[in-house]
Amino acid sequence: MIIICEICNKFVCPPPCPGFDGRVIGLGEPLSECEMCGARLYSEAEAYPTPSGARVCSECAEELVSCELLELCECADAKEFFEMLR
Repeated sequence: MIIICEICNKFVCPPPCPGFDGRVIGLGEPLSECEMCGARLYSEAEAYPTPSGARVCSECAEELVSCELLELCECADAKEFFEMLR
C-alpha cells in the first residue's frame, strides 16, 4: 500500500509541507524558520542570524533593501549598522 500525504498529495513530502518529517538529505536537521518568508532552515543550509536571535534564509537576505536590512538588524541608520559589523 502506498501512502500519499493528505496535505501535499505527494509520496515524499517536500520541506514546505507541514507533513514533512524534518530531515532533508544534504541539508541536515531543521533549526528554525526564516523570519521573513517562514521557510524551514536546516543545519547545513546557509542562513543569517539577527541580533534578536531570529534567522533569515540566504534568498531573503539577498532580496533585502537597505531600510529592511537596518530594521531587521535593529539599527537606526547605516552608520550604526556598520559599527555593529566591527
